[in-house]
Amino acid sequence: LEEFQPGWELSYIVLTNGREARELPVAQDHKRLQDNDEGPNTGGMGTVAPLQLNETLRGRIEEDIVDPTIRLLEKKGMVYRGILFIGLMITADGPKVLEYNVRFGDPETQVILPLLDVDTGKLFHELSRGRLLPFGLRQVHAACVIMAAEGYPDNPVKGSPIQGDLLEGSITNYFVHAGTRKSSEGEWSVNGGRVLGAVGLGSNLKEAIACAYRQSDKARWQGMQLRRDIGKKQL
Repeated sequence: LEEFQPGWELSYIVLTNGREARELPVAQDHKRLQDNDEGPNTGGMGTVAPLQLNETLRGRIEEDIVDPTIRLLEKKGMVYRGILFIGLMITADGPKVLEYNVRFGDPETQVILPLLDVDTGKLFHELSRGRLLPFGLRQVHAACVIMAAEGYPDNPVKGSPIQGDLLEGSITNYFVHAGTRKSSEGEWSVNGGRVLGAVGLGSNLKEAIACAYRQSDKARWQGMQLRRDIGKKQL
């Protein structure tokens, strides 16, 4: 049995070498299928980052959750080096753990990696050897709008032809492919539940969200689903 935890969701992801940990930019996911957090739960319909947390909340997450987790790994002799994804619900009583994942999150990754001012190949190579390198953050905001198939999440319809140039984009707006298929003739079609992630970067959150939605307008298919309020609460 699991206690119901009312509140708002937060994705808190840290890098750890098994002894120390450092947080990545905080992202907020939008789990419900439809605007205003209505409809069924999904794997995520969009994200924004970085989320600005007050220091009291950040301190509780670090002191009550992250630090004890790392200390217990050490105590049990578990050598863990990599990504620790902590899904949290922020309740009236403070942060509560919903789940741990030992991987990046989708679609959180789409808005976190563009914010890192570091050679990520070197960062993860060194982390695998037990060294947690310092890294900086770019002064930008990121948004990702998920474009889902007809029938998602219960019965996604595959095979629908996609209209648009899925390779069109720039350094500040582009598609991340998730459930697409390209034929030998170069035609794209739907091949999964969450089909595309339209990513936008900007100097502020409003600009990033607008950029992501402009990118989402570049592709269409029958029955396509997407939310129109990604990041609205943060604005």
